[in-house]
Amino acid sequence: MPEAALKWKFLTGGHIESTPYIDEELMFFGSNDGYFYALYIENGDLAWKKKINTNICSTPAANESMVFVGSDDYHVIALDKKTGDEIWRFETDGEIDTVINYVDQKIVFGAWDGVVYSVSTLTGEKIWDFHTNNVISCQTFVDDNKNIYISSGDLHLYCVDSENADIKWKYKVDSEGLSKATMYNDSLYVGSWAGTLHSIDPATGEGKWVFQADDKQVTMPVFRDNYAYFGSNGGLFYSLNLENHNKKWQFQTGEQKMLIFFPTYFNVTQGIILEKLVCFGSRDNSIYALNLATGDQAWKFQTYGSIESNPVTKDEVIYCGSNDGCMYAIVNQDITEDF
Repeated sequence: MPEAALKWKFLTGGHIESTPYIDEELMFFGSNDGYFYALYIENGDLAWKKKINTNICSTPAANESMVFVGSDDYHVIALDKKTGDEIWRFETDGEIDTVINYVDQKIVFGAWDGVVYSVSTLTGEKIWDFHTNNVISCQTFVDDNKNIYISSGDLHLYCVDSENADIKWKYKVDSEGLSKATMYNDSLYVGSWAGTLHSIDPATGEGKWVFQADDKQVTMPVFRDNYAYFGSNGGLFYSLNLENHNKKWQFQTGEQKMLIFFPTYFNVTQGIILEKLVCFGSRDNSIYALNLATGDQAWKFQTYGSIESNPVTKDEVIYCGSNDGCMYAIVNQDITEDF
């Protein structure tokens, strides 16, 4: 079995739960050492770091000149992309460990106060807010038509207009927790803590079908050729045929203990699609690559801490943070079998 090759690693002073954001030659991410980092993706050298003084678990976003980061001290901060200097900060009433979305000179994000905020990137002032009845502990998703899909802890997935936060529809689910929603082939998909994957009409909010996994907490799926790939709390990773809703294969990682007391954490991360592989992280300290067609393990890369940061990829290099405090750059070792 081929081994994934380490290109570089960068050590921080704390756990890395933040999913990195790649913008041209730089990567941005936060660490639980209270710093926000900018690294050169080619060699892992430090471009700059900014002291935030609190845990940073959110996924940042960037525009041409600024990078935006949410923190556990209830703030979103805009930093100069080249220097890390603070430009403005916006205060909420809850921790921000979600994805920051950049849309038309504004950012949109959810917080643990149950509110989704839209903030001007030019001024740092609030444009609107949208109140749900529970925490926003999962990411918001913005589609190509600039609709915002909000995964709330109040048993609903909301679709709202990005310009004014008017509700277009809401979809009731079977669990207090939802994954980030995502779109594929004109359908919306969202996973639930009850172990279900929902297919929804994005125009009407009507459910199409529901798949029940073998355990709880389904992650956001990724897609290739009418198959969905996603994980669950028991350390399983699935391939699902979207035409007949039947499971093609499942793979068991080394982490099988259910996270009952930490329901916002997953035993496996969201996946990323490579040429012939799906890649994801696990709380067994490993980053896995599986054959898309068969579910067989192509390679595994071992770190020294659990993986809660979702991997990202550029030019066949996988970037992922670990709770051992390191950000890793791993060169994909692709497989030769035909898909």
